[in-house]
Amino acid sequence: MESEELVGAIRGLFRRRGAFSSPPAGPAVTTSPACTFGAVVDARLGHLEKGLEEVKGRLTALLLLAAGAVIAEVVRRVV
Repeated sequence: MESEELVGAIRGLFRRRGAFSSPPAGPAVTTSPACTFGAVVDARLGHLEKGLEEVKGRLTALLLLAAGAVIAEVVRRVV
């Protein structure tokens, strides 16, 4: 009988605390770095991505300029 009373007391304790009522709030998985080195690497990668996007934009503009010059030259020779 004592073990049944103990089990009942433990169940009552968990019910009062709400341990089984709802899952914990917040994200289940964190993607942020857990150490200082990881945070520094993450920041550097962010800056590198921004720089790469700028280079891509400039390269696209340069290719469009070259294509426009070729088309202008072809039109000039035909006309």
